[in-house]
Amino acid sequence: MMKSSHVTTKVVDDGGKTVETIDRVAVLKKGSAPENWGWEHIVDKDHHNQIENAFDLRDNDKSVKDFIAEGLEKGYMNPDDPIEIIWDTTNPDHKLLIILSDSSPGSLTTAYPLPK
Repeated sequence: MMKSSHVTTKVVDDGGKTVETIDRVAVLKKGSAPENWGWEHIVDKDHHNQIENAFDLRDNDKSVKDFIAEGLEKGYMNPDDPIEIIWDTTNPDHKLLIILSDSSPGSLTTAYPLPK
């Protein structure tokens, strides 16, 4: 789980009924590359390496996940799209875009660098 003042996570039962709501927390799940969401999607689309290279991170999953978590805390909600969080980092060339799920509140769909 990752902290974010912009996110509300909903925990649902097998029937899809919300059983718990957790404010200010986001979740990066394993996900699915073919279904284009979660960590497997980020790796499959090479976004993890793009993030490592753009922001000069260590070459490991933990550094990328920690960076995404920091982006959730320090970024701002895109006023034009409520599933986007943008972190305008101190990097002169890139910012980080984090996309939240529109069907599973609080879950991350993907993250990748954008040019400034």
